[in-house]
Amino acid sequence: NTLLLQKNTSKFWKLVLFNTEMLREETIFTSETKENLWDIQWSPDQTQIIFQVVRGEDIRSSVLSLEKGQPCSAAPCSLDFLGKPLDALRFSNTAEDRVIFSKYVRNSIVLREANFIQKEMLAPFANNVITFTTQGSILLWLESSGKLWQKDAPQNPPQIISSLPTPLQEETEYSIHGFGDVLFLKEGTRLLSVDTREKNMKEVFSQAHVIAGSPDSKKLAVSNGSEIWVLYLQDSEDQPYHLAGDKVFLTRLSNDIDNLLWISSHYLVFSSGTDIQTIEIDERDAVNTAHLVQFPDPNLFWQEASKTLIVLSQGNLYISEKLVK
Repeated sequence: NTLLLQKNTSKFWKLVLFNTEMLREETIFTSETKENLWDIQWSPDQTQIIFQVVRGEDIRSSVLSLEKGQPCSAAPCSLDFLGKPLDALRFSNTAEDRVIFSKYVRNSIVLREANFIQKEMLAPFANNVITFTTQGSILLWLESSGKLWQKDAPQNPPQIISSLPTPLQEETEYSIHGFGDVLFLKEGTRLLSVDTREKNMKEVFSQAHVIAGSPDSKKLAVSNGSEIWVLYLQDSEDQPYHLAGDKVFLTRLSNDIDNLLWISSHYLVFSSGTDIQTIEIDERDAVNTAHLVQFPDPNLFWQEASKTLIVLSQGNLYISEKLVK
């Protein structure tokens, strides 16, 4: 039940860990420069963060351990040795002292790994990389040729698992998403499912602005703007019964949906404009929707341990009562 927050003053900003039960905070990093916080990523075991700061056009990355006595805890470990410019950066899922990153090198984007404790660069994985992600111990990347690659163990060579049906679109953002054993590729707002047996991809939604996997990894919630849909990734074992691949329409709103979260495998919470609501995914008879509260420009976060909803609105933090039994 701990949140990582950025707090700003007139002269500096700091990162604090805020315990939502004890209502107590601990400062873990203070910046006394004019750099602005750009991005934060958690390690798979939630004991380290990568934070990036920007000053002008210069982006600098560091690793900070949240466990006292560990490397990078007394002072952040700089990632300047990776060189610039970096395209993307994330923790390795197979070694807690490594990061995986893509970097511009001449006319290509190279994907490789580095040990940030020893400041050691490891051999590249691939060239001409458009985007990459990790899923468990598996590394996945999309090549500029449209081929999707997978490397599942350090000793195994990478293999092609699928290909885009059409050439890559210029000035379009691509991202890879995994939910359970099911993979998807986002091409802009277009969502494609990845078939690793047939080695191809097919469109499942032409517009998928927000996607969220259910806690049981059996369903995917999708907002195409003002509508909410549920895509079943596996055959359902309880009511309402659906087969893998079924798409179920839940609701349409007058405003676009900005936040979409699962609070259980059967209920979603979302925001549309200032309204925050919950909705049950059982579409039989009539879909049950309940209004919770209104906040301007809300950002929603779900705390699974305490079953509470966190709302950040205009610099203020609000915590709900327990929403799920």
